[in-house]
Amino acid sequence: MSADGDLAAVRQQVAALFPSGVRCELLAVRDGCGPMYAEELRAVASAVPSRRHEFACGRACAHRAIRALGLGDGPILPGRQREPLWPAGVVGAISHTSLLAGAAVAGAGDVLGIGLDIERAGAAFDAGQRSLLFTPAEEGRLAELSADGLPAEVVLFGAKECVHKALFPLTGVRLDYRDVSVELDVTAGRFVAAVHERRRTDVLRLDALAGRFLLTTAHVITALTLTRSPQ
Repeated sequence: MSADGDLAAVRQQVAALFPSGVRCELLAVRDGCGPMYAEELRAVASAVPSRRHEFACGRACAHRAIRALGLGDGPILPGRQREPLWPAGVVGAISHTSLLAGAAVAGAGDVLGIGLDIERAGAAFDAGQRSLLFTPAEEGRLAELSADGLPAEVVLFGAKECVHKALFPLTGVRLDYRDVSVELDVTAGRFVAAVHERRRTDVLRLDALAGRFLLTTAHVITALTLTRSPQ
């Protein structure tokens, strides 16, 4: 069991962050993840054991989701930027901490891109890190957003990770964190992100990327879906 308690309940909550057609799977890392494809094993053969185990759990979530959707499964190898290289016809995202792994997957005919990020709720950033991660406007709002105990830094960070994960397979552009600004609707558990990156391609309108976030006992989970038609 993960530190989030009832994993089945958390899985349902995370699934609700995505539209229909997206399948989400979660696994507690300490519960074990099952075998990997031989190609996946080779890809992390030189990694430390903890990294191999977390990698295996993330891939296990992805394979479960792909098979549940009836899509063609196969090895999910890391690309040059460590992004998952999905089987043909599949889009998705994988994330994990030392406690929890997850994947969200959809058919490429229905969804353009997916962002999923899982972070420990207690993660903290020092002043130097914040200056690299957040725009001045975001830094100015952190104290207000955190006033009621919201781990605002972690939510903003996770939202930016989601934007990158959803867009990178489409654009090939690796965004800096300050290339993305995020506005939070704390009451609704939603965020809207804007991308300020001149090198981006025109694959998408990038001025209104709407996502959602969830706070569990131990984690902050953020989600973003780029669909081919308005949600």
